[in-house]
Amino acid sequence: MPNAAHRRRVQALATGAIAMVAAATQAMPAQADDTQHNSNHNSKTLSNAHPSWATPDKDRGAVPASQTITTRVFLTGQDDAALAAFARDVNDPNSPNYGQFLTPEQVKQQFGATPAQIAAVQQWLKDAGLSVSQVSTNWIDAKGDAAAVQRAFGTQLKNYQRPDGTIGYAASSAAVVPGAVAGYVAGVSGLSQTATRAHNNSVKTPGATPGATPNAAPQSGE
Repeated sequence: MPNAAHRRRVQALATGAIAMVAAATQAMPAQADDTQHNSNHNSKTLSNAHPSWATPDKDRGAVPASQTITTRVFLTGQDDAALAAFARDVNDPNSPNYGQFLTPEQVKQQFGATPAQIAAVQQWLKDAGLSVSQVSTNWIDAKGDAAAVQRAFGTQLKNYQRPDGTIGYAASSAAVVPGAVAGYVAGVSGLSQTATRAHNNSVKTPGATPGATPNAAPQSGE
């Protein structure tokens, strides 16, 4: 019978899955209102990548082309709908699947992006001139100069005066994901700077062992 520490770890994983689903949903614009598909190339437009505070009157000039930018691309995985349903069911006392948590490996196998999906997204990023620094079945970290980021996501990065009066960069328009990988990308973070960037490496849950959960996905407007 699993001990208490093991149960807490597995429960934390399921809670982390919920956080990932919720964050990816926020990062990915709503289909009806915010996500647009170019009929010629089947590209996906991520409107949330352009934050509301990045307005023309606050524009303070283009980001230097050589400035290093770090991004995180969130992957849709094998079955977003099934993952969302799983996350709801295991935490719903009225569901017959309540408490039937999966191991990290099971989550990866059933819901994580496939090697082919990951390879395709990595190739797109590399072709734009970005270097991939870290890969998981849920996201890919990539960095490069602003010129490469702008090429990859089809938007210009500019400096803006933020609501708190400080200057930070942001995408001047929605990000565009090319059709070849549009179905594999749920959202992107790193195309803009918030006034305070809190990087929390794990999802904090009551009673969970520190470091036991996967990273939570920030919104694409971060």
